[in-house]
Amino acid sequence: MAEIPQRRERDAEAAREAILQAAEDQFAQKGFAGARVDEIAEASGYNKSLICYQYFDGKKGLYEAVIRRMKQRGMAQMLEILRPAYRADDSQLTAEMVQEFLAKAIRMRFDTLLAHENNRRILAWEAADRWSMYARMSFTEEEMCGPQEAIQFVRRAQKAGFIRPEIDPVMLITHVMGSPLIYLLSLPSYQLLLPHTDFTSPEALIHAREQLVEMIVRGVISPTAPTTTTHDIDNDADHQDRAVSTEEKEALDSL
Repeated sequence: MAEIPQRRERDAEAAREAILQAAEDQFAQKGFAGARVDEIAEASGYNKSLICYQYFDGKKGLYEAVIRRMKQRGMAQMLEILRPAYRADDSQLTAEMVQEFLAKAIRMRFDTLLAHENNRRILAWEAADRWSMYARMSFTEEEMCGPQEAIQFVRRAQKAGFIRPEIDPVMLITHVMGSPLIYLLSLPSYQLLLPHTDFTSPEALIHAREQLVEMIVRGVISPTAPTTTTHDIDNDADHQDRAVSTEEKEALDSL
């Protein structure tokens, strides 16, 4: 008998996940205003009343659940990689640690956005609508902790003399978050402006990511701090030599 509640719980979780994925696809394609709960229900295989009344509080509740899931997945991945730097005390900070922190943050943001077309599209819809749906959401302290911790780390690095004092920590972190998104969203326009340039091959995308690392890291590191070439930072095969999947290439080509 104990198996029945467990099976129901698994079935409920599977239903919720299927609905969220269908909703994410619809919001990515049509934005919040254009998406329809009927279409989400049809794509997920679950009825509209289940979506609106049992699992989510209508379309707005469903959209918020999609955004929170997207945000939590990205935040968990980011914090797993970057928290070792956060936890180092001031006496343990080195120039290499600071440069590695920034390089990893840029690569992680770039790779995550490249791998998830829906994320890019939903963020683009939000930006076009002046982030109106985001503004109506109340994020928890845990959901907001990543950027704040990064800003505090930059301030510590400035105090230690590794980052130029005139750099605004808030501007630096928002630039780290925003530059990969703007670049990836703008690739079709770049291709039109420079039709003979390769922007979307695996090699071109890795080159673009590493150029962002070079420009941002070298631009903020103090001239008096020991410098490490960014090509020597985080020479992790999972990032430095990451191949772009066929699905990601098709998603970029379809923009």
